[in-house]
Order: sequence, then structure tokens, then C-alpha cells
Amino acid sequence: MREHKPIANQPKKTPGRGSGEDTPLVTLCVIACDEEVLLPRCLASVCEGKNAGTVDEIVVVDTGSSDQTIAVAQRFGARVVSHVWSDDFAKARNAALQNASGQYVFILDADECLIAGAGAALRRCAEEGQADLGLLCLHHASTLDCELEEVVEGNHRQGEPLLVPRLFRRSSDLRWEGVVYETIDGWLESAVRTVAALDVDVV
Repeated sequence: MREHKPIANQPKKTPGRGSGEDTPLVTLCVIACDEEVLLPRCLASVCEGKNAGTVDEIVVVDTGSSDQTIAVAQRFGARVVSHVWSDDFAKARNAALQNASGQYVFILDADECLIAGAGAALRRCAEEGQADLGLLCLHHASTLDCELEEVVEGNHRQGEPLLVPRLFRRSSDLRWEGVVYETIDGWLESAVRTVAALDVDVV
């Protein structure tokens, strides 16, 4: 079995705003249930290879796995939060938010991956701190076993790529709403927010 270096052993922190203490800059949040096959690829895409150092913290919300999902997450140094599934995606997302300590929160689904090299632009956005919301380019793969780069190039992609909200400045009023189609529209409309389209691809 391949050994993964826990993200907890690769800290990159920035001064917390007004706190006088170091706080993580970016927290990756993932919801998972019985994802022992796909989760390793997802987490490795963010904290290994060209994307090493993209995030400082990983929070995985497990909604009742009966396989090795929790063990997989822990091998990557993730903080695993157990959450009873109630057919409500927003509640699960918010459980992850409540356990994130980063200044920014980066959202991936367990079957998604960050394209190699894309982490630099995501990290730069968080370091500059000018955007409240980052839109990433999501490509839907036609099969699970195709090369990620080929999906981005359009060779194994279903439909056109979509700009999706995935990087958020964490604030006390950031909340997901909606049982099935969860959104942050309420948070986005409650104040003047700066939105930026990032050169970051996710498959």
C-alpha cells in the first residue's frame, strides 16, 4: 500500500487577522460515504505532487461509511467528523464548515480531483485575500478511469465545463442552504462580496 505524507506534517500558515496567532490559510472540506476507492485520488490531487502545499488542513465529513473511508482520510492527515446522514446535503456541508479553521474553505466532492499544477492559482487567491468567493472550472469526465488532463482538453469530457463556487472566505455567516441542491446564495447576497473566476480546473 502506498504511503501518503499527512497534510498535518506539511503546515503552511499565515498570521490570523487581528488574532496575533497563526491560523491555517486554506482548509479542504470533503463529504464522503463509502468512498475508499475514489477518496485517495481526490486527496492526493490536492496535497501531493505539483499541488503539494495547496491546503493546510483537511476536514472529511463521513456520513456513515462501512468501508475504509475513514482510515483513508486519516492516512492523509484529515480531521474526520462523523455526521448522521439525514438526506440533507447542506447540513453535511455545514458540519464541515463548523470544523474548518482556515481563512478560506476549498470544497471538493470525493469523486473529484484538482488538476496537477492548479493549486498554485488557488493558493495565490487565498494569499492575496482580495476575493470572497472563487469560481473554479469543473469538467465532468465521461469515465472514471480516464486521464484528468484529457478530460480538461475535452477528449473525455461530458458537456461543457462549468464555473462553480468552490473557494470561500470563511466567515461566521457562511452557511449552505438547500436539502438537495445546496447553495450559498443567502451568504452571497447578504453583503457585498468580491467574486473571482480562477484559472483552476477540477475534474
